[in-house]
Amino acid sequence: MIRGHRRFLSHTLITGYTILLNAVFALQEVYFPILLHSYRCLNQLYEDTDAWHPILPEDLADLPPWRLALLRILSATPLKFFSSIGQWFKSLEGFDLKLHPPQTRSWVWLSWALPLGFCGVVWPAMIAAGGIGGWISWWLGPWVVFHGWLSVLSLVQHTGPHITWTEEGLAYDSAQAAINGTVTLQLPKWLEVLLHHANYHLPAHVSISIPSYNLKAAHKYLQQRLGKYLTITEWNLQLLRNLVFAWLVYDEQRQRYVDFHEAEELVQQYKQQRRQQQQQQTAEAGGRGSISPGSSSRGAEGRAAAAAA
Repeated sequence: MIRGHRRFLSHTLITGYTILLNAVFALQEVYFPILLHSYRCLNQLYEDTDAWHPILPEDLADLPPWRLALLRILSATPLKFFSSIGQWFKSLEGFDLKLHPPQTRSWVWLSWALPLGFCGVVWPAMIAAGGIGGWISWWLGPWVVFHGWLSVLSLVQHTGPHITWTEEGLAYDSAQAAINGTVTLQLPKWLEVLLHHANYHLPAHVSISIPSYNLKAAHKYLQQRLGKYLTITEWNLQLLRNLVFAWLVYDEQRQRYVDFHEAEELVQQYKQQRRQQQQQQTAEAGGRGSISPGSSSRGAEGRAAAAAA
């Protein structure tokens, strides 16, 4: 059984390396974050992947005006449907081998060598055959379309007014996060086949080893047993409008999404609470200093160490 599992894993890795060649994605930067997301920190605040992690009021509190304006452009316009391109740029951090354990670095090199080899061989051939226009038509255009679908599916599957985000702790339940926090998007059959049934995402949270051609059957099996707990929606323009204009900033206290206009009030509340906490800490530090000079020094050192951490 172990030997069979290893054989399946080897085939999965080989298939993954091959499929991601033309997307210029390194498997190491895709496969393991997906594993972490699926089994450990799904819909978990501060831990889940930022590909669909909601914006929080504290994220907006200290942004300079130009960065806030840029964030609005990227998050509250149709450009949001190409957000996975930002994740692609972030994956380039994988070139820093210090981010990877020594025993995995050979795989990191391989996962980057293959896409870069594709670029070094196929791109010049495309340009030689059709010029820059040919390269745009044969690679860049399909690559952008791929990221459009990847972004839309990822956002739809992990965003909704009923989906709650919780910090790690006793209140977090990974099973509930998977069942109640995963949205299944129904599409025309021909489009499901074209997307390799990636719209049926819940089975991947049960087992990432389920092949794409069995995802729909696995979803039907889960639906028969958990139907009333599942969220299933159809493709419609209102859903896309909500993703762009309504479900933007997450209010953790009320466990709901708000738009940027409502978020301004939340940001002011966050700043006020932070000032109050700082004033309270200052008062407590002053009280300890009046009791014992030595305790003030130790308290300052402790706060400095905490701030550095």
